[in-house]
Amino acid sequence: MDDRRDDERRTELTSRSEATGAEPSEFFYHDTSNHTPAREENSICGAHHKPHLHDLLRSIHLDVHYHRAQGDQVYYLDELGREIEVLDLIGGYGTLLFGHGHPELTNEAIRYLSSFTCSHAQGSISRLAASLAAELSRRAEAIFV
Repeated sequence: MDDRRDDERRTELTSRSEATGAEPSEFFYHDTSNHTPAREENSICGAHHKPHLHDLLRSIHLDVHYHRAQGDQVYYLDELGREIEVLDLIGGYGTLLFGHGHPELTNEAIRYLSSFTCSHAQGSISRLAASLAAELSRRAEAIFV
């Protein structure tokens, strides 16, 4: 299905290119005359990685790269290199419910990673996963496998 969408996108860009005389890559931006390094980087992203998502994000002016995050804020650099702070209301899952870089979660992650615990060994028995399944089974009064 993605190949079909890519073919449709190429056809659309080629048609627009022929009609306007512009290069197909120029359609990845609002204002193609303002090529800053950030815009050129985003253009590469749109051309080579999830072009449909890139188009959607561009249409709602969210086609930026957030270079850092803290608490409930994310940050990106504008065309002039100024850091722009944005309230992050999108995440809302997993540890982000506590904000980006929550101190207690960060400290626990550092502690865990520093312990050299083997956490992703495929083809082995996971005692922690078994303990979690047992506890969930006990609480739900059911068997989780």
